[in-house]
Amino acid sequence: MDMDGNVTYFGEWTEQIDKHNRRQVHDYSFEDDVLSKDTFRRLNLKYDREMGFFGKAIAFALQGMVVMQNRTSQGISSFIMYASEQLTEKQKDKFVELYPLLSSFAEVNVVIPKSVCITDEDTIDSVDDYYEMYGIFPSKVR
Repeated sequence: MDMDGNVTYFGEWTEQIDKHNRRQVHDYSFEDDVLSKDTFRRLNLKYDREMGFFGKAIAFALQGMVVMQNRTSQGISSFIMYASEQLTEKQKDKFVELYPLLSSFAEVNVVIPKSVCITDEDTIDSVDDYYEMYGIFPSKVR
C-alpha cells in the first residue's frame, strides 16, 4: 500500500511453492507485478535487489509504505504486515476498507519497524489492537 492508500497485489499464494514459478516467489513476483510499473517508479523508493524480501518489506515500511504477505499454511490463516510508523489519512481510510479481510485471519503479525533491527516492541499480534493504536475505526464499514 502506498502513501495514497493504493494497494497493488502481487504474486500467487500457494501452499507448495514451486521455486521455478516466478509468480510464487516473493522477490520475482514483486519485480514482475510491482517494480516494473510506472506507478511504483514514481514513488522514488530505495530498492535494493540484493536484499531479501523481508529486508525490502522493512525498508519500504521505513519509507512510508505498507507491505502485507499471506502466510496461510496447513489450514491456519495467517498474515504478516510491515507497516509505516506514520500512516497517512489515505492509508487509514484503506485500512477501514480492508478490516473485514484482515480481521478474518486467525494469526496476525504486524511489524512497525523503527529501524532495520526489529524488536518485540515493534510487533503487534492483533488487528484490533493495531487499529486502536492508530485510531482507525473499522465500524465505519459496518
